[in-house]
Amino acid sequence: MEDTSVNPFIRHMLSARRIVLAVLLSLILMWAVLEYPQLAFAAAIGILVVAISLVWCFIFLAARREAGAGYAWRHLLLTVLLTPVFLIGVLAVPALVKSELKKRRQGQA
Repeated sequence: MEDTSVNPFIRHMLSARRIVLAVLLSLILMWAVLEYPQLAFAAAIGILVVAISLVWCFIFLAARREAGAGYAWRHLLLTVLLTPVFLIGVLAVPALVKSELKKRRQGQA
């Protein structure tokens, strides 16, 4: 069981990341199955942009709540810069932030 009760933004961040993964999987399936997927692609890309924005927002909010504004801005910048590189910013940085905040919380206890 994950300890997200301390910071609810972590749960939201991970949920938004799951949405990104689901939309990417649906894009791949649409490309493979549909003959003319332009409208479905447009809708999926719109959902993908919203989900990526939510991941960015929740990374910032979770980091700011536990570690301060400087930490939050640095990780938001890292996420934004790594997102164009195979979506590493959206897929890997949330796990990094979650583990760093957990270590920080355990160090304070």
